[in-house]
Amino acid sequence: MKILVSALLVATVTLISYGPAYAAPFQNQGSNSSAEKQMLLAQKTNLSTALIKNQGELQRFMQSNYNNADNPLNKLPAAARMHFVDSLVFRSEGLASFSYDDLRNLSVTDAYRILSLFGAQDSIGSIPNIKPVTDVDYNILAASPQLYPPYLQDNICGSPSGNGQYNCVGARSYTCNPNTCH
Repeated sequence: MKILVSALLVATVTLISYGPAYAAPFQNQGSNSSAEKQMLLAQKTNLSTALIKNQGELQRFMQSNYNNADNPLNKLPAAARMHFVDSLVFRSEGLASFSYDDLRNLSVTDAYRILSLFGAQDSIGSIPNIKPVTDVDYNILAASPQLYPPYLQDNICGSPSGNGQYNCVGARSYTCNPNTCH
């Protein structure tokens, strides 16, 4: 775990140092403020260093970690785990949307750990009614809304017209990332 944290720290420092060259695939859809560029860069870092970036990696992870007590997904009851996994929408840059219904029944920390598997831990602030209990829970929620506002609550990544063009569209209990849903 310490190696993973160290690797993520090195990747983040590297990306911050060379920012614009690595941030190119994420197009800024709003202002060009320094803070917004840093948010997009942090989000890209999380997605690119995620353990699970697509459906194939998810299937391999689920098969090899099904009974592993350290698997964050095992914090969810079996039916809720299946519902959550079935709700995941991946696009070329990683996780684009997911249902937050079952996550809000977990601690903030457990939900954050699950979302970290997909590089979507920055979306924790978009989950309504999730209840912090520990100091860590409060710290996670205090940091998330200010740092990562691009997630759209009650939206799913889809192609409503069926023409292959994806965007975030209204769907209750889902969270969508407009930066990966295209």
